Amino acid sequence: MQRFRLALACALLAALTGVAVQAILLLHAATVATRALAAAVSAEIQATRADMFNKTGTFGGAGKSGCEDPVRTGAPPPDRGGTAGRSV
Repeated sequence: MQRFRLALACALLAALTGVAVQAILLLHAATVATRALAAAVSAEIQATRADMFNKTGTFGGAGKSGCEDPVRTGAPPPDRGGTAGRSV
């Protein structure tokens, strides 16, 4: 009976060791994927901004949204209906 209990204890320890190794490998894979996702999102945003700028010459489309980059276009920002430019 003592040998049987020892064999069961060894089998349990071996199974727990296998589970621990699998958990470590899963954690490593999740970490690698998370880092790759952050880099991919950043690259996608940069590519989209570059593509938008190359198509229109301004960010947001020339005259479409009123969100052109005034530094790049050399124009002042659009009046949003405030008191800019008016004497009150």
